[in-house]
Amino acid sequence: FVDRAADSLDALKTTTTKAQRRPWIGGGGRRLQHLRDYAAAPVAEEFVFRACMVPLLALGGLGGAAALSASSLIFGLAHAQHLAEFCASSTRRLRRDD
Repeated sequence: FVDRAADSLDALKTTTTKAQRRPWIGGGGRRLQHLRDYAAAPVAEEFVFRACMVPLLALGGLGGAAALSASSLIFGLAHAQHLAEFCASSTRRLRRDD
């Protein structure tokens, strides 16, 4: 799965220009969509995750600070695939440069 994701990312990079991938920097017309995708969505995701997870952990017997800390750890582990994808793409790039 990680290899296919890295290949897809490489294909995107070769078929699009930098301006096409980052239209919010140049004169792109979809700035509101990018604001939603890169600012509002991550904040909302974290808020909803914590709003669901902290009460469940507190009901499970953890105190407030422990529930908040545990929810942070769980949130990070739930997004570990992004680190795996990054490491796979970095390794792939290093092998190509040799």
